[in-house]
Formats: sequence, structure tokens, C-alpha cells
Amino acid sequence: MIWVPGWRLLGADYRMSFLQPFATVTQDRTYPLPPAARGSSSQLGAANLKFHFLELSWALGGGFYGAWGLSVYFPTGQWSSTAPVNIGANFWTFEPSLAFTYFNHGWNLSLHALLNVNTVNPSNNYLSGNQVFVNVTATKNIGGFHIGPVAYYQKQVTGDANFGGPTVFRGQTFPAPEQYAVGGSVLYRFERTSLQFMITQDLFSRNAIHGTKAWLNVSYKLF
Repeated sequence: MIWVPGWRLLGADYRMSFLQPFATVTQDRTYPLPPAARGSSSQLGAANLKFHFLELSWALGGGFYGAWGLSVYFPTGQWSSTAPVNIGANFWTFEPSLAFTYFNHGWNLSLHALLNVNTVNPSNNYLSGNQVFVNVTATKNIGGFHIGPVAYYQKQVTGDANFGGPTVFRGQTFPAPEQYAVGGSVLYRFERTSLQFMITQDLFSRNAIHGTKAWLNVSYKLF
């Protein structure tokens, strides 16, 4: 749910949004984990609620735009200290973001960077490391369809629990997660609705879910 009240702040347009994800996750654990930690687990439930309470967008001229935002993830998702896999997270996450866009002559070229800063899980005193995410889009309007390549990159930039060491969980040590992928996007806008289909293929992943991913995004303007 996105709200654009038409307010101006610091010379920028203001908006805010809420996001409540729901997900199903199946995880298979095999070698090199010890036999007691191997197996398959599935969970279905709500992830953490995201409140994007501040986004400011400036028109820089010549079709260029810049935006800065700040979001908070609330620890409201499905989580249990005894579950082998969880949908939510039992800690708060603060997410500043920065974006630059060129939107002119049918082109939409954008670079969107986010930083996730996590707090300590009070149930087990575990601190998950901070993560950087970068999304790139380069689409062109062709006959009403916005078509073009997309890419993303993500990496954990601080260590779990000890601010700089490797990821450590339940006595097991893993390298810091890192991943990048490329793909394509097709978007079409109707009068009040927009449809976007996007597919990406991971080129590299370490301690992260690897494979082909697909998204279908449907947006509808209520007012």
C-alpha cells in the first residue's frame, strides 16, 4: 500500500508505504553439514512488516531524479527459536535507501541501493550482519511496453555476532553471503493498473539461494 499525499518537504515530493509479505519456504540441508543438521523443512507464514515511512524524491532536471528513503522492518513475522527455517526475523531492521533515475524520451534508467542494519535478536542474543543491496534497471518504452535488462547485487558487509568475522550460527561457520544476477523485465500500464513480469538468473551466489527467479508485480491505483 503506497500513499502519495502531494506534500512537499525540503523541495522534494513525499510518499510512504506499507509492505506485508507472505511466503512459503522449503530448505534442504545436506553435506557438509553434520548428519544431525541435515534434512528438509518447510514453513508457510507472514514475514516481517515493512513500514517505508519516509521517501523524498527530487527532480534534478533534464529527466534526472534522485530519491532518499528510510524504512523499518518490525519483528512481526513467523519466527521460533526451535524452527529449522523461519519466514520472519525476531529483530528490527532499519533500511536507508538511495536512488537515481533517468526518465526521459521513453527510457527508464535507474540505480537503487539499500543498506539493512539489524539489531540483536533478544531471544538468543544473536546479531545478524548488515547487508547491502543494489538494483539496476534499464528499460525502453516500445509500443506501450517497457522492456529491458535488470540486474541485482547483494552482500553481507559485517559479520554475524562479532562485527567483521564470518557468519556463525549454532556452531557452524559460513562465508558471508554474496550474490549477483542479471535478467529482463516487461511492464505494461493500463489506465489504473500496471503489470510487470521480471525474471533473473543468478551468475554467482555464495551462502545464498541460487537459481532462476521470477516475479509478477500487479499495481492498482485506488484513488
